Amino acid sequence: MTVTPVREPLRRVLWLTFHYPPLTSVGTHRNLGLTRWLPEHGWSPTVLTIQPRAGLATDPDLLARIPAQLHVHRVAAPHLFEELARWRRRDPSAESPSGAGSAEMEQRSLVGHLKELVSWPLLVPDVEWPWRWNAIRRGRALLREQRPECIVASSPPANTLLAAARLSAWSGIPWVADLRDPWAGNPFTMVPYAWLERRNERLESRTLRSAACIVANTARAAAELAARYPALADRIVTVPNGFDPETARTASAEAPAQAAPAGVITLVHAGSLYGRRRLDTLLRALASEPDARPMVHVTLLGAGSEALAAQVCELGIGDRIALRPPVAHREALAETRAADIVLIAGVAGLKPESQVPAKLFEALALGKPVLTLSKQGGAIQETLDSAGATYWRADPESETEIRSALAAIRAARRDGRDFASMRARQLDAFALPNLARRFAKVLVRAAAGGAQARRSAR
Repeated sequence: MTVTPVREPLRRVLWLTFHYPPLTSVGTHRNLGLTRWLPEHGWSPTVLTIQPRAGLATDPDLLARIPAQLHVHRVAAPHLFEELARWRRRDPSAESPSGAGSAEMEQRSLVGHLKELVSWPLLVPDVEWPWRWNAIRRGRALLREQRPECIVASSPPANTLLAAARLSAWSGIPWVADLRDPWAGNPFTMVPYAWLERRNERLESRTLRSAACIVANTARAAAELAARYPALADRIVTVPNGFDPETARTASAEAPAQAAPAGVITLVHAGSLYGRRRLDTLLRALASEPDARPMVHVTLLGAGSEALAAQVCELGIGDRIALRPPVAHREALAETRAADIVLIAGVAGLKPESQVPAKLFEALALGKPVLTLSKQGGAIQETLDSAGATYWRADPESETEIRSALAAIRAARRDGRDFASMRARQLDAFALPNLARRFAKVLVRAAAGGAQARRSAR
């Protein structure tokens, strides 16, 4: 007689995220991967996200990756403050005619400063206030219907955390903060006024103190959080970003748009450059060695801008830099697979970065070596070391270091080293099914703490 094991019913979790398919933003892939694989580890997510709006990049192919049994609820998230942001950026002094007097220029500049002062408080913690309001309204209905054991909020935007904190306070259900990027002190969203940054920090402190667990996606980010909030250190855990095991299969099914010239070392960077990520020093390094062989050719998918195109033209390196528009995710994977090396742009600045671009994990899954323009000892280098990857690193602001890294890459080719064989050796820790297992343990811990708190309150 065969005994069929009885599977325990899945525990429920309400998952709040702004970034979810069909959005192509980097946060989409972490949220999709974790919610796809959590049912394998005892948890059934209900996703609450936005209805895609004009101006947000989308890829309809990503919708096919959402499992049929995964319930996704969408709310409107109108960008009510888009015009305010434009108005804030418009400085009347920049529009002054060349014949304007100094008094008129000063007056117009003063108007610009007043606009900044008035509008910035409405942009803290971010512009997605309508998403927060609608997530709270719909979230309450979902909590009444489903009574999950836990709530997860994935940030940015930070307004997602504020929505989860409000829902937790209203329902008594514990919540988990999943911080894909820092909130206060985020290098990609710097607040220009000290008093406003202090307000942002107080808001972060009050919100995170109400969370049962706080998840950081790098060990460095977790350490920085623990240093800022020592009293919360025992609640902070690390669950890194990772890759979907289907990545390699998706990439192999798509042919690259352009074949690489024979004898050329090809690099690819897929995705936009934002915040303090920059490639201008790389362009100058390439321009400084026009006769270096073998030639290095860099393709930038979706990272181009008018300023970057102008710099490429000015430096005369159009034969070594290809600026191409954004492409669908499957096409970006195919281009990555076809390249010799993946280019990763870190954050310029004084200290090592605490965040790792999601495209790094896809590069590792595809078996690619990496050229990373990032600070020594930062989270990118720590991740590459942990994965046992082959990589070359240079400071993003050092032309000398970048030239040295490019020279080492050329030497590897001349020595007959096969870039295709330079695969990372320790990838299991970054596979999303394994990361979902780690996140499931966080949910168990948060739910247990919530249950204990409810018993104590009786």
